[in-house]
Amino acid sequence: MNLLRIKYFVEAAKCENFTEASKNLYTTQPNLSKQIAVMEDELGVLLFHRANHNVFLTKAGRYLYDQLKDISEKTEDAFEFAKALNRGEQGTVSVGILEGQDVNLVLAERIYLLKHYFPAIDFALERDSFSRLRKGLENFRYDFIITLSFELGALQHHNYETLINQKGALAVSCKNPKAKLPIPTLMDFRDEKFVSISPEESFGGYREQE
Repeated sequence: MNLLRIKYFVEAAKCENFTEASKNLYTTQPNLSKQIAVMEDELGVLLFHRANHNVFLTKAGRYLYDQLKDISEKTEDAFEFAKALNRGEQGTVSVGILEGQDVNLVLAERIYLLKHYFPAIDFALERDSFSRLRKGLENFRYDFIITLSFELGALQHHNYETLINQKGALAVSCKNPKAKLPIPTLMDFRDEKFVSISPEESFGGYREQE
């Protein structure tokens, strides 16, 4: 049994038509039929029922297809992983993410792309505060961090990129009468007490609130 023969079987099973499958595989229909017949002979199992121009998987064929349908993709991934190991592209990238920030979708897309090009690299994600993210970046606990833009003043010796633009928000208790204002402004809350970022935690964030 070889990988090419398995690939022929998987495509034929997916199409349930040898002519269509042979076109997708850039081979001839007789060659595809021959390879399937050889595979059935090697296994001693009938994989397809033939009916006019169409074919249908037997019970054994259906089971085999379910087990092998991803083999080409997995084999390619394994080859790429082995090549990456040979190039020394292996290890773990540590990522610090600011607590409470919804960046999952943006981050997931980028990690998926990086995993495609660097399959032997793993990613360790950890939530942390402003100050601990800065400290973690400085002492190499994190390879990179995801924080807010007002932190850039404290990270002058690092490169950065904007991942996503988000508007700020003011959380108000529903019991506060001003929460029912149609279009509230910060001036409406000038006499209220705020829970805010301390200068020790983020000086840039503290200045932003002034």
